[in-house]
Amino acid sequence: MEIRQWLVDQGHTEVFQTSSASSAFPMINTSNNDIGGILATCVSLVSHSYIFWFRAQVSKTTNWAGDPEKSYSVETQKDSLEIKVSPRQSFAKWKVMIKDQSNSWEANTIEMARRLRAGIFHKELAYSAELAERANDDFIQLTFAAAHDLQEPLRTQANYVELIKETLALDSDHEVNRYLRETIRSGTRMRELILDLLNFASLNGKTRGHKFELAEVVDELQVDLASTIEAAGAIIKVDKLPSMLADRSRVKQLIQNLLTNAKKYVASGTVPEVHVYMKKEGSYHLLCVQDNGIGIDAADHDIVFKIFQRLHRKQNTKAPE
Repeated sequence: MEIRQWLVDQGHTEVFQTSSASSAFPMINTSNNDIGGILATCVSLVSHSYIFWFRAQVSKTTNWAGDPEKSYSVETQKDSLEIKVSPRQSFAKWKVMIKDQSNSWEANTIEMARRLRAGIFHKELAYSAELAERANDDFIQLTFAAAHDLQEPLRTQANYVELIKETLALDSDHEVNRYLRETIRSGTRMRELILDLLNFASLNGKTRGHKFELAEVVDELQVDLASTIEAAGAIIKVDKLPSMLADRSRVKQLIQNLLTNAKKYVASGTVPEVHVYMKKEGSYHLLCVQDNGIGIDAADHDIVFKIFQRLHRKQNTKAPE
């Protein structure tokens, strides 16, 4: 409907009322209908839905003390070019017929529309919350099922790698053995991630904090990222780190992302340098991961944590390995 689209375009998201539809909506041809007034209220900001009330036209007659468009008279002198303007002399009653309008909308009717809007908005909000909760439950169930099903092929992979090691019976320093050890280590890391997913699903999206040594987490990450650190020639300095009470897997994932970005997003020809340390600031202890990368422009600070945002320019960074 053109009226609805006009309300959407004009940003009328509450109650709109007019007693002259033809004046408010030029697209309405009142000669083909009897619409005089329109009352509308938005009942959904998602689907831009409106409820409409219409009133029929009511012809009105207004009496004036003379024609309001002729409030003066003009007289031209015959013997000169002078023009004489004077007040009109006649004040005979002048009638004007007003069409294409309805009676004005009463205050209690407009208030009724507002209350109806508030009630429907409340229902829509409750329904949206119910859908969100249902979708979250479905997501948790899917996560649980996927994480559970992925464990079996990983166990099979680990078993075959062990069989290959036993079959080859190579010296422990042989390069193939190193490849196999890396494969086993990667499989172990994958199983840990799957267990984290299972824990996340079993907690229904909630996390639990445990005490752990932060230094051990950083050591594990340096082993996990050893090949890419070596390929980038990165230098990683780690100060003494304390124990921490938090979700270990999430802290590890956070530091891993910071280390990965630090060695990847550096100016061309620059050796990546990363410093991991803890410092006290007031009553807080801050975990810092400092690097010599290209940094983030101040204009992008507000969007840096938004998902799917890429803030660097590839030509200014070292090509990823």
